Amino acid sequence: MFLLSGENIFMKLYSAMLKEITKFIRPNDAIVIGVSGGPDSMALFNLLNSIAKKYNLKIIAAHFNHMLRGKESTRDMEFVRKQAVKAGNVFVTRSKNIDALNKKTGFGTEKTAREERYRFFIESALEYKASKIALAHNLDDNAETILFRLIKGTGTKGLCGIPAQRKVKDGEFGIKHNNLSGAGITIIRPVLKFSKKQIISYLKERKQKYITDSSNSKSVYQRNIIRNKLIPFIEKEMNPAVKECLVRNAVIAANEEDFMQAQADGFIQKNALIDSNKAVFSRVKFLSLHTAVRQRVIMAVLYRVLDAKRKVDYTLVADAEKSIAENSGMSLPAGFAIRYENENVIIKKGDKTPGNNDKAVIIQKNGLKTAYGGFVFETRIVNNNKGINLKGKNSAYVDLSKITFPLTIRKRRNGDKFTPYGMNSQVKIKDFIISQKIKEDIILVCDKKKIIWVAGKRTDDRAKVDKGSKKLLLLRFFPLK
Repeated sequence: MFLLSGENIFMKLYSAMLKEITKFIRPNDAIVIGVSGGPDSMALFNLLNSIAKKYNLKIIAAHFNHMLRGKESTRDMEFVRKQAVKAGNVFVTRSKNIDALNKKTGFGTEKTAREERYRFFIESALEYKASKIALAHNLDDNAETILFRLIKGTGTKGLCGIPAQRKVKDGEFGIKHNNLSGAGITIIRPVLKFSKKQIISYLKERKQKYITDSSNSKSVYQRNIIRNKLIPFIEKEMNPAVKECLVRNAVIAANEEDFMQAQADGFIQKNALIDSNKAVFSRVKFLSLHTAVRQRVIMAVLYRVLDAKRKVDYTLVADAEKSIAENSGMSLPAGFAIRYENENVIIKKGDKTPGNNDKAVIIQKNGLKTAYGGFVFETRIVNNNKGINLKGKNSAYVDLSKITFPLTIRKRRNGDKFTPYGMNSQVKIKDFIISQKIKEDIILVCDKKKIIWVAGKRTDDRAKVDKGSKKLLLLRFFPLK
């Protein structure tokens, strides 16, 4: 955080902001600004427009309407439109019914909104050939993010907080484009070092209008609880500078993360043989590394070398590191397997794993992913809300109280029976397949006592959701990519 005092506080603040923002831009840049209409985005909007002429910037004001607040959402969109037109900016907007979309995916409102918003920003940047996407996260946002991740559970990388800038990866948010693998698009956050208080002061002095999102004051979402209740409590009772401390610790974590990642990258460059399907390296040399570096080697191989598309969980990486230390093979939910040849470790893509035969595989705990038979299965415990859409081709809900863990995934076996949803008697899986004219191989999700879901087809009536159901288990699956 920039500490400012004495005379001409505003000019010092403005100068500090200009100094910071010029680290991220170049003359003639085309920049997409994510503009919600709130104080942070309007401060960034004002700041960039104040130097647009000097740097010959092309500014595209991008507003995403989540359609979550009725007339207020429409008001926000029109406000941003007028501000963009007044400033001479290009204005682009997109509206998506996030509630309706979330009911289909089950990802949660916040995650669904974020993914749709970022997809819009990236697609807008591609359309207008912009090299930068400017977002208005501030110091308070960064502190909240760090604390949120710490409470939820994270590694060193998560404790680094929000990055001031990063490249958009090809394929990120489902967008593939030649420009993303070339010079690319960079997400920049020019006001990340400034507090909300400083931003409000800037707006006041610049006489820049902004609007307030009424949902920010409601502690409905977990992040709002941290913002409105937890941090104010810590500031009052424990440390008034807790936000600055969290951000300072993030800088320390980022430096240490960079060092350990450099060690991992160096090991891969020196010792790993890479092709399009596998990575091979010496087990002895791998075990000579510190545990933290070993785990980063595995993560780097999966993400960057073998192009893992989906999130690789820390627990998975820790288990993989342990299996190499114990010289035992392992199948990874991300679609890879660990094998050994002589003294070498082989992390292979598309290997035949236990998930491709008749052996049952235990489903990972809540929120994690499990690979089986060319698919990824995911579970999530949720509350039984009225808005939940219980029907979905690749997803299903069951009553959490009616199932007995552990859950397993397996292929059909002779004599398998279940009670199809809506029926009161058991039928053979074989007869169900014939009656439903199912041609493809089926996968079964079972609890300790029974089949609970013929994946993509029908749940078992004994695990069905009814009016008395309180906690549900969401089951989802999708093809490995």
